[in-house]
Amino acid sequence: MAQCDLFRPYKTPWNSGRIIGAKPPLKPRHTWAIRLQLKNARRIRDLALFNCAIDAKLRGGVGKVRFLHHVPLAEIAKCLLGGRCLP
Repeated sequence: MAQCDLFRPYKTPWNSGRIIGAKPPLKPRHTWAIRLQLKNARRIRDLALFNCAIDAKLRGGVGKVRFLHHVPLAEIAKCLLGGRCLP
């Protein structure tokens, strides 16, 4: 049988006092604020990944994202930053 060590001081848990469990979902204004920050910082890749993550979350995580063809980064940047997207 294991015996409790009486000479060992009590160690507090690392997550003591922190919020644990499920976090509340982002509100629409928070998602738009994040998008705006990423767009103003011209972090195109992060903005695209954020949009994919939000889209997957809203759809219920249907599955993997599949890209049928490669698009140059300049076209993605133009599309995300308000230009005309390819069909």
